[in-house]
Amino acid sequence: MYNELGQAKKVLLFGATGGIGSAIVENLEGRGYQVVSPSRAECDLSAPDSIDAFLASVSVDFPSIIFSAGHNSPKAASDTTPAELQLALQINCVAAFQIFKFFAPHQKQLVGASNILVSSSYAARSVPGRMAYASSKAAAELMLRGLAVEHAQHKIRYNLIRPGFIDTPMTSRNNNPSKISELEKKIPSGKLGKADDVARLVNFLISPESSYCTGSTFAVDGGYGAT
Repeated sequence: MYNELGQAKKVLLFGATGGIGSAIVENLEGRGYQVVSPSRAECDLSAPDSIDAFLASVSVDFPSIIFSAGHNSPKAASDTTPAELQLALQINCVAAFQIFKFFAPHQKQLVGASNILVSSSYAARSVPGRMAYASSKAAAELMLRGLAVEHAQHKIRYNLIRPGFIDTPMTSRNNNPSKISELEKKIPSGKLGKADDVARLVNFLISPESSYCTGSTFAVDGGYGAT
């Protein structure tokens, strides 16, 4: 199946097992996309050699790469080791760069390639316990904007989605019910978002309807980032 630009409706997705990632898969497959997503055993994002091995084995004709993987292990900054910060940076930023860089020469041959990195509201603000995660997401956002600027001449697009507090297993794991109730009071819309709110935006950003969008950040946060 092909879209309006004649591209194969084919997506390579990293992070399909998470709450947001699984919603993206379901949404895209429902719209006729073929979604390829490696497991951790196939592509360990913490290990550059594993990423290289996977990339050497996969088809290169993907018009869209979606990086929705993430490492978030809440811990006070005073207790975080340099190795733990490096791990967050590796998985959330460096691995994404390695993947996007690999596909860029191939996407130059396509028409209107469009890639997405799923970031976090913590890229712009942090709270106790999220120093490593916030730092890595902020770095990833600037990395992606750099790719967007340099590759715009080749008609390759890169955009960021910055989810706020989304009702996912990770949110429940990192926040007890009392904390979630507190968070909802800080969100102007008064509730957590749904993973499908992010998935629907993904569909728009990889479609020709968003052809003039690149290097942009799209918040899906119920107004949280505006406070």
